Amino acid sequence: MRLPMNTSLATLKPSGIRRINALAAQHPGCIALALGEPDFPTPDVISAEVTAALDRGDTHYPPNNGRPALREALSAYMGDAGLTFSADEVILTDGATEALSAAFMAMLNPGDEVIIPTPAFGLYESIVVANHAKAVFLDTEPAQFQIDEDALRAYVTPATKAIVICSPNNPTGCILNTASLDAVARVAEEAGIYVVCDDVYNRLVYVDGYERFAQRHPELREQTVVIESFSKPWAMTGWRLGWLAAAAPVIAEIAKAHQYLVSSAVSFEMDAAARALTVDPTPMLEVYRARRERVLAALDAMGLDVVEPAGAFYTFPSIKKFGLTSEDFCIKAIKEAEAYNGPSIIIAYAPCINHGIKGGMGNAQHEMKRAVDCGYWHLYRYNPLLKKEGKNPFILDSKEPQQSFREYLMGETRYAALTRTFPDIAEELFAKAEEFAKKKYETYKELADK
Repeated sequence: MRLPMNTSLATLKPSGIRRINALAAQHPGCIALALGEPDFPTPDVISAEVTAALDRGDTHYPPNNGRPALREALSAYMGDAGLTFSADEVILTDGATEALSAAFMAMLNPGDEVIIPTPAFGLYESIVVANHAKAVFLDTEPAQFQIDEDALRAYVTPATKAIVICSPNNPTGCILNTASLDAVARVAEEAGIYVVCDDVYNRLVYVDGYERFAQRHPELREQTVVIESFSKPWAMTGWRLGWLAAAAPVIAEIAKAHQYLVSSAVSFEMDAAARALTVDPTPMLEVYRARRERVLAALDAMGLDVVEPAGAFYTFPSIKKFGLTSEDFCIKAIKEAEAYNGPSIIIAYAPCINHGIKGGMGNAQHEMKRAVDCGYWHLYRYNPLLKKEGKNPFILDSKEPQQSFREYLMGETRYAALTRTFPDIAEELFAKAEEFAKKKYETYKELADK
């Protein structure tokens, strides 16, 4: 006889991102850009701190909330960004995921509701539901992925405990404007609810004037929880390091949840974490910026509507016109590309909500090299969806196919960014890419004419 388990967990499915990635892995030649992960290695100056810590035997239990010196450094780092939290109001966590888990565990009672503006990272719903609370989804697409105050108010009930916001957003890359931040602040203050700020992409911003909720509304610090991560700005996803900050009464309760969930973060990573705070992530940001321009140009050529991302490393094109859910679209794209059995490689995106697909640019460098090695880069791109519609399935990527591949792929600014960041492989990449492009151009043109 099977004994009963947590009924809330029974309603949850495994991560859609992981499902799509697993499916892509089963199809040779499929390049998956679904995971939100930088392809850069962690900077050497950060990694060196771990080696030094292990050499001196730093392998014992640290303080639950992190060493005082590191929490002081985190407090100062946030202060430089205009967020005022003392060292005692900061907890080092096992990634932003654990920070979210601890925050909601401390905050929620059975039957509470959490408003989640969508599109959103699927983890929010999972954590809320696992805590026997209810996820309430506010669709932001009608407002161009901003938060409309009247729409938000319509979702507030006596059971509402919190709203979670992510700016820059995963998966859209959009940044909440001042009107959206102020709308959240007014509703939160009037309703007496928490604002959980998932700020893990705050160092990956392409526009001027970016403002964070806690920075703009310090008067609500008693109701605000700020979550950050080392993963995205410093390419440390595998380290599982993050932190959260909140007012003293709130942090005291979250600290209990943190203690019983994981005890502490890893001891020999703490000096490395402090060192990371001094490393400027701008060089990686500039590469993401170049990739963003390339991806947006490709999506435009494909006729897919997309709101230009202002931060993070995602694009979120609309697939409404295909009449498929996000997951169905991804599965169909993967399988049809394989059925074609041609030289093209389909890029699979992870499902987020219906009618949208997320494409990550953070891991593009490794996949760029793999794609070049197997002949992906060419001037004509095969689109099986167009073939099904009876249209010419070969899309001309470049309006000037006679131009050199180097100019076509990157442009002067992008080429400079790539060669500056990856000098050891950039020339090899472009040489191979141009060679493949020249070989395939005539072949594709001949096929397209047919």
